[in-house]
Amino acid sequence: MNFQTIKTTTAVSSAEDPWPLLRNSIFDRPRPLHLIVHGRPGGFVESCLMDLASSLRSRRGSSVVVEALTADSLPITSSKSAWLIPLFLLPGHHVRHDVPLIRDRLHHLGVKVNLLPFLGAWYSWNRLLLEFLTSKVCHGSVALIHHPIRQGLGDRYISSLKQFLKTQIIPFENWNSYDLLTKKQYYPIPLALAPNHMADSMNEFDGISSLLEIDFLYVSLANLLMALP
Repeated sequence: MNFQTIKTTTAVSSAEDPWPLLRNSIFDRPRPLHLIVHGRPGGFVESCLMDLASSLRSRRGSSVVVEALTADSLPITSSKSAWLIPLFLLPGHHVRHDVPLIRDRLHHLGVKVNLLPFLGAWYSWNRLLLEFLTSKVCHGSVALIHHPIRQGLGDRYISSLKQFLKTQIIPFENWNSYDLLTKKQYYPIPLALAPNHMADSMNEFDGISSLLEIDFLYVSLANLLMALP
């Protein structure tokens, strides 16, 4: 399956404003973006995320900071205000604990921060995922593979997402226990924006290693972030 062939035909902002309530705030220029990502050990950030940040920086004409949770040092920011954007797809520990700590740290530095929900909670993003999964190239065989997540909130989120996307969403530990014949029933895609340790371990198939490897989702996420005031 050639997932890279799907392209967006219009910018998000030209078809439907994904941030109508945020238009109540008027800014002289697009506000800086502070993107929170997990990162690899040592704070390494995958090129797809760095390229996304670079593109947004150029197109918006404003600061775009990428903060990796695994980094030993904190990014330098001179902005007085920013959208704080957790680029996480699941409501795990990082969303519930690390992100509020980053928000508080920036507040203490005098930065006026507006914290957005984690990416996986955006209806606009999940609608794009649904559009991709129901496109002709998928043929109903895609399975999204996700990191282990705690019971309770995480389980309820996965159940809701599975119902919305109408596709298989399988915990990595379950996927790992399947035999090869069972795995061959699906085309597995890690439920992750960028390549990570889980994707590295899914080496049975020469397939997609992350969602941002899919042009349609990469361009669509860039458009969503571009549409922020």
